[in-house]
Parts: sequence; structure tokens; C-alpha cells
Amino acid sequence: MLTAIRSFVNDCIAQSGDVAEIDAIDYGTSKIILEVEGYCYLAVVVQGEPTHQFINQLRESLETIITHYGKPIRSFDGDITTIPVGVKEILQNLLDQSVSEGLRDTQENPKKGKKPPGLLVLGLGLLGLIAVFGGIYQHRARINRRIEQKTQLALAYYAPEVADYALTVKANAQRLKLAGQLPNQALRSNVEQIAKAAVPKLQLDNQIEVIELPYTHELTKAQVQRVSNTLNQMDGVVILAYYTQGRVTVNGAVLYAQDFPKIIQAFENIPGVKSVENNLQLQGLDLTSRIYFDLGSAKLKPEDIGTKIRLIKEFLERYPQKHLRIIGYADPRDKLTENQGLAQQRAQKVKDVLVQQGIDPNRLEVRGVGKGPPDVDASQPLWLNRCVVFDQFTEKPN
Repeated sequence: MLTAIRSFVNDCIAQSGDVAEIDAIDYGTSKIILEVEGYCYLAVVVQGEPTHQFINQLRESLETIITHYGKPIRSFDGDITTIPVGVKEILQNLLDQSVSEGLRDTQENPKKGKKPPGLLVLGLGLLGLIAVFGGIYQHRARINRRIEQKTQLALAYYAPEVADYALTVKANAQRLKLAGQLPNQALRSNVEQIAKAAVPKLQLDNQIEVIELPYTHELTKAQVQRVSNTLNQMDGVVILAYYTQGRVTVNGAVLYAQDFPKIIQAFENIPGVKSVENNLQLQGLDLTSRIYFDLGSAKLKPEDIGTKIRLIKEFLERYPQKHLRIIGYADPRDKLTENQGLAQQRAQKVKDVLVQQGIDPNRLEVRGVGKGPPDVDASQPLWLNRCVVFDQFTEKPN
């Protein structure tokens, strides 16, 4: 029953904060009465038909609660110990009045039986208040979590270089708070713009501090590698970055031209990087992307079938003279023979999907390698080894 109240409240929340009245809903043999005044909701579960006198008492009780205890109720965060004692007394008094009314009605109408026919309050008291406030709090908490996740995903995509700085994103009502430390104002401004674009309706409270972070060439080199790994997770991006004495050289290819400035800026924002040499090339379609797999699995993810494999199919259709070598890899934790078979299965799975989509199997060559790709070393995350890569070639005439 309390779940029904919570759902009803969530559907009927008055966004404007103006005084509003919500009638009642039937729930089994009971009736749920919900009175609303601004941000405060009072739910009563009754059997029978409430009298006008009780409805007036209910409204007066809610008005008294708002008048005398509005501040602690407005800041209620789900902790029932913070509910003032006076609120409990007002609710208890309302309960006592309703019971007295029911007993009086029984005495005046003995033929109707021992059970008070006018009104039987089942769940008033503190339970009604907690159910409503708890439902509102949980509803708001879910919305806040979705806002935070949306902002974090936007930052991970558009500013992958900030992943090392452990920024905090906190949503609360109509405000989004950003906190943490970044090495320069340009990166701080970029993060702010991304957050505003992700949740434009919220007021942004940017409390990120710009500080001069200490660094050494070793720390800078390690962060260049981490940023490179993060960027390689983007669709159509395959890059290698080298750091030497303040200079980063970026080699590789991208599928989409709009990713060029994003990649260069990601390296420029690393403390200790003074210049970036851009040797990136724009590739035709998605042959530079890698398809990654879960541990011990050769199962393709639906999003990879719908994006990366689709683009590979388009490439093969556009260039019918091209053939494709599909190479599967595995991480080094298992035995070489077991990894060999798993890597082969991964490559074969990709081929099978391409054949199902109309590609001639004679144009597809499958290989499995029982270790990781040659450009992934032991210092990098193991999941980077669990992949399939593509190598195009033109078949020599007989």
C-alpha cells in the first residue's frame, strides 16, 4: 500500500511549488487521501468515506505542520530521526480525533455493527508522512543519479584527460556541483562547458580549483599513456602516443575528422606537455577500430554489431577488390593453447556476422593469436588484449 502512495506521489508532484489538492485514489477496499501544500505531502489511508470534518482537520494539521516546521521538512533527506517531535504530536492528535469520531459514530448508529462505519484510519501517524517523504526523496535521488551519470559520461567522452583527476559530480534539486582540482583554467572551462551542454536546465556550481600540480617526466609519460588508452576506446580511434622531454608525438588514424582537435587537446592539457606533434590520418571507414570482448568470452556486444561491424561491411561493399584479415587476440592470463582457441573464436565470430550481412566469405581471412596485440605491453590494462583487429589487403592475381 505504501508503494502505491509513493508511486502516486511521484506522478503528481507539483513542480511549481504552488498549493494544490490531489483528491484520492482507491486501493483495494481502502482509499488513499493525499493532501498537498507546496513541497509537503500528507497521505492518509482510510476505510469508509471520510467526513468533511475530518478533511478539514487533515488540512488544518498540514497547514500547522508547514507553518511551524516548514524548514526541517523542506530539508528532509530520508532520516526519520530528523522529523520534529511536534510533527508526530500533530499527526497523533489527528489520529486520535479520527478514532473518536468513528467510535462516536458507532454509538450513535449501533445497528451498523461494532466496526466504525464512518472512518477507520489504517496508516496515518508517522507512517504516512515517512512514506510520502521517503518516496519523494527516493524519486529525487534517482533523478539526481541519472543526471550525475549523464554528466560523467559526457566528460568521459569529450574530455577523457580529466579521468586522472577524480572530479566529483553531485546533482541536488536544480543544481549541479562540480568539485576537484585541475592543472589549468582551459581544462576547467572545458569541463564546465561540457557539463552545461549535458544538463542545460540545471544551475551549474563549478567549484573546481585550478592548482599547479607537481609533475615529473615519469608522471607525465605515464599520464600520456593513460590518456592514449582512454582515447583508443573511442569509436574509430587507433593511436600511439610517445612522450619525450615535454613533447608528445601522436601517430595513428581516426575515423571521424571531428575527433582530431579532441585528441590533440587531450594531450595538451596534461601537466608537463609543452607541445603536441599531430601525425594522425583520416581513415576510410572503421578498419582502425578494435572490437573488445569480455573475459573468457567470444560473444559480440550488440553495440559493436550495430556500429563497428556495420562500418566494416560498408567498407567492403565500397571497395570490392579489398580483402580483410580478421585477427583475434587474448590476454596472457590463461595457457597459450587455450588463448589460441579463444582468439580464433573471436575472429570467427566477427567473420560469421559479416557473412550473415552479405559479405563473401572468400574475402575474409581469420587468424587467432594466443596473446595480446603487439602494441599492447604488460603495463597496460589486460582488457586491451581481448580484442579483434582488422588488416586490409588486396589479393594477388594468380
